[in-house]
Amino acid sequence: MSEVEVVVVICVLFFGGFVKGSIGFGTPLVAAPLLALFLAPQNVVTMLALPLLVTNITDTYRLRSEWRSLGEIWLYLLCALAFIPVGVWFLGFGDPDFIRLMMGVMAYTYLLVESRLASFKELGMGFQRIVGIIMGATLGFVYGTTTISGAINMIYFSMLRLAKNPFIFLMNAFNTSGMFVIITSLILQGFYTKPRFTNALLAIIPICIGYLVGIRVRERIDQALFFKLIRIALFLIATSLVIKFIMGKM
Repeated sequence: MSEVEVVVVICVLFFGGFVKGSIGFGTPLVAAPLLALFLAPQNVVTMLALPLLVTNITDTYRLRSEWRSLGEIWLYLLCALAFIPVGVWFLGFGDPDFIRLMMGVMAYTYLLVESRLASFKELGMGFQRIVGIIMGATLGFVYGTTTISGAINMIYFSMLRLAKNPFIFLMNAFNTSGMFVIITSLILQGFYTKPRFTNALLAIIPICIGYLVGIRVRERIDQALFFKLIRIALFLIATSLVIKFIMGKM
């Protein structure tokens, strides 16, 4: 990477950590699409995995009193964890442009459905299990290829009508367990070369600094305004990724 690209990467990682500290999740949803504009998807995943594990463990511990809420997503969680290695396997030979498109679609999906979801609890346990299996498997595959879980998790947890703290706890509980699976799969499939592992260790620094700054301002910022800015940024990023995919196929 050039010096300018290194500076951009550091700024993106810091901002991703800041988002995580401010709202409890969101680093890969913000950072991965930006990094994917000029880095290969394999490099994005290997760079983000270790820093995300550190911040996810920290936030899960901070909200550990919400552990009982895990009972509502056990089937969803198991299916997601089972399909993460499939996503990592696809990362080894899949079309990078398709993976970028998938990132953009995930961001679009979140923007389109976040305020339009209805609870499905009243539709019966059988329906919930079917949805949980399908969405869990989809989540695992997408998470394995992009480290992005936010869009699908937000859809599923919003449909369960979870309160804020259980919502954030479950996001981080999944991301912690999922990241262990991703890192193990990456190691076993030979993705972690020495340069990639070094970059991952270095990426911990800006992400954790941004995370700590975000923690300090979590209760001091206007959350409504912050989410509006995030939505605008996500729309622009998703549009850039989709255009990149289209141009690559022309």
